[in-house]
Amino acid sequence: MKIFKYESITPNTKKNLQESQIYFNAPINYNDPYEGVFKFHISNDFLKKKLIKNLSGLVYDKKVFSNLSIGEVIEEIRIEYVNQYLNDVRVACFSKRKDSMLMWSHYSNEHKGICLEFESENILFKIGDDVKYSKKIPILYISNSNDLEEDSLMHAYSKIVHTKEMDWQYEKEYRLFGNNSDNIKKYNPNDLKAIYFGLRCEKEEIEKIIFSVPNPNVNFFKCELELDEYKFRFLPL
Repeated sequence: MKIFKYESITPNTKKNLQESQIYFNAPINYNDPYEGVFKFHISNDFLKKKLIKNLSGLVYDKKVFSNLSIGEVIEEIRIEYVNQYLNDVRVACFSKRKDSMLMWSHYSNEHKGICLEFESENILFKIGDDVKYSKKIPILYISNSNDLEEDSLMHAYSKIVHTKEMDWQYEKEYRLFGNNSDNIKKYNPNDLKAIYFGLRCEKEEIEKIIFSVPNPNVNFFKCELELDEYKFRFLPL
């Protein structure tokens, strides 16, 4: 499986390349305002009350919850659930393509950056999944008590955080996940197969990147424009 990672060239980028490591970011820093957002669909009040008890530790009572309705409490819990994900989980984002004009612009500093190509059977690269794209906000269904078990909730929510709105479809995103203590994960230097330099990447930066990579078998390419159609080509250096 080949996956690609678009990067600006920063001191941290160079350090990560030198040390063969990937930085995992907190989703709260991402640019999608719907990151992690979902809706609950809960069959009845009994399950709603059980959800409140499971996630807050409190038995639903209007006095305890300042006269809030069950629906309002569920909404507060939903918001807290999303916020916890945004702050506690760590994610590394990749793409299944290296030739997206928008991604080169958005994530590689307006074509001044790079795109890394990884191909590996290493377990590190298999702890994620493809992002799915939808026109509708994901729904977390609670139809019986088993759905309220922690493992069931986490499994259901893992599908939700792999879902984004259709406008992001061009990214063909693949995500790796870690917890909040895993900001950095090491990979085998041989897992990095190629580095692609953007259209506006400066010669000095290209040379620094090439000499900083520990794997001598990495291939290097420079992005150029096709003249007959709106398309990139990548020439070996």
